[in-house]
Amino acid sequence: MESVHLVVSHAAGFGQALRQADMKTAFLNSRMSKKDKPIYVIPPKGFTCSQEQTKLVWRLKAWLYGLRLSPKSWNGTFHLFLLEIGFVPSTADPCLYTLNGGEVILLVYVDDILLTGAKEELVTTIIEQMKERFETVDLGEAKFILGMAIQRNLEAGTILLTQEAYTKAVLAKFGMADVRATATPAEKEPVTTKEENALSPEQTTMFRSATGSVLYISRGSRPDISHSVLVLTKSMAKPGPKALAKLKRLMRYLKGTTSLGITYRKDAQGGDKLTAYVDSDFAGDLDDRISTTGVVLTLAGGPVDTTSEKQTVTATSSAEAEYVAMSKACKMILHWRHLLKTINREQTEATVLFEDSTAAISASESNKVTQKTKHIDVKYHHVRSLIVNKVVEVKKIDTNLQKADMLTKNLGTVKFLNNRRQLLGM
Repeated sequence: MESVHLVVSHAAGFGQALRQADMKTAFLNSRMSKKDKPIYVIPPKGFTCSQEQTKLVWRLKAWLYGLRLSPKSWNGTFHLFLLEIGFVPSTADPCLYTLNGGEVILLVYVDDILLTGAKEELVTTIIEQMKERFETVDLGEAKFILGMAIQRNLEAGTILLTQEAYTKAVLAKFGMADVRATATPAEKEPVTTKEENALSPEQTTMFRSATGSVLYISRGSRPDISHSVLVLTKSMAKPGPKALAKLKRLMRYLKGTTSLGITYRKDAQGGDKLTAYVDSDFAGDLDDRISTTGVVLTLAGGPVDTTSEKQTVTATSSAEAEYVAMSKACKMILHWRHLLKTINREQTEATVLFEDSTAAISASESNKVTQKTKHIDVKYHHVRSLIVNKVVEVKKIDTNLQKADMLTKNLGTVKFLNNRRQLLGM
């Protein structure tokens, strides 16, 4: 999903063409070699053959759908084709390719191809080259990929990513299509997953399936539900009535916000630069008192990568929890700086990381050992070296402007709506 966000935000931020192509029966383009283990099949029903031929089996020459190695073989076939016409694969994401130093960026997801480039005629030429080799459908301007609708407003210079159709399908599947909507995805209360009773096997299966569906929605275009989904995943092993109630509450929120999504803008201030926001909720989980990390990375005014996750250590102070969260943010920043470099968008200046804790900022900028910080594991101190080497620059931000706030805790309605607007780039 992150690479889809990258390509779409790139097209929006630089006002480039965004095109899509689809490979028909993609796997059948991959031929079996003599080195491959022979695979034999019986003739399909309805195939007319002689009595003698009915006693024979067929040896496959191409990788059929349903075979374990078919996706890998197709990927290898298309990879070689892209190299042949001049594309270079990204070392940060094997599904991402560039041509002429980033003049065209191509993303492949099985048989879905997404392309962006400053010269639309060059993008068209590439699609024509695909047609010469494979059965390819030119879908024109990108409209829909991986369950996400792409809505472009050229006059406003924006691209909106939504999952309205998928979200409505999920609500209908789990009997929540006609429920009363709520303004927020969760009650403003501390997190706990303790249950007195367990759900029935049928309800447990439904809960897990529904949680997987809302997780996909959160990763695609709705980071505003990330924290609520995180809470649900804690109950996956043994969900109870309380967990089910939280799931239904989240779905009621989705019911009233199906058209919401991520907006990328051409006129976003500093939109060409990777910007990060980090926050934590100290000991907010009543079950184990482990803190939660929230990170948002933005390009073209919208989020391209987010995370809402439990920390792996038990912080003993708010400042420590924020410092641990900064470590996670820095790891994500390093990955994205590398990713951007592979598409000829090297970040020559330090990436700004917005943090709202003065104590955590002080700890990150000082090598001084104090009573409050000397116990912190050395592995988190890579934050300091990144600051010294001007890879990351930590800046103070007001809590009301902290985009990562809603990824760490349940917020009240007013604060939630304000934070959602900032997070989604609305």
